[in-house]
Amino acid sequence: RQLRHRAGEAQTLIELAKGQLALQDSLSALATAREALKVAKEAGLVSQVGRAVEAIVEAQLQAGHPEKALEEAEEQLKPGSKGTASTMSAIVVATAALLGADAGLEKVKAFVEQLRSDKNKQGEIQMLHKLATMSPFPDYASNTAQAALKMAQQYGFPAEEKALKSTLTALCVAKGKIDKAPNRREALLLLQELSRTLEKKDGEGFDDANQNLAG
Repeated sequence: RQLRHRAGEAQTLIELAKGQLALQDSLSALATAREALKVAKEAGLVSQVGRAVEAIVEAQLQAGHPEKALEEAEEQLKPGSKGTASTMSAIVVATAALLGADAGLEKVKAFVEQLRSDKNKQGEIQMLHKLATMSPFPDYASNTAQAALKMAQQYGFPAEEKALKSTLTALCVAKGKIDKAPNRREALLLLQELSRTLEKKDGEGFDDANQNLAG
């Protein structure tokens, strides 16, 4: 019962930090996320530790401190510890912000191998998903997401399966291959949204051209 109470407290703090981030209040979000991390660590809530670290990294980046973001995230991944995919994901985000996208990609690849070595299937799936969303190469991204989806289905991780299908759908729409999308309805909605965006941009371009001609 006490553990459930602490878990609820940690989750409430994490949600509060997210709300503060949405309001661009990085200072308050950082303090709240650190408090969530403290509660989660004291209660031994590994997954919530990872979510709190993600919020800390986001707050530090919002405040313009990528070095501190990476430092705080790496503190939670001690040498020899297995860690969680969400903590690793936070480190990847901070690394990419501080050192560039290529460094972030190398970090996520290393974490995939580490999780595979640890036989952490769920973590490996989550990190492969991260790799798919970060890759600048559409075919590589699709293949990686597809491999992760097969693992999620094979080992029974419905949340990861749902998230990967959504990512794959977006990748298929981006490549113009709607027939290959796992979620056809979502693909059509994304395509409609893309069309509206392009129409809006075309309209703005037309208005700009008119203004230039008038000037």
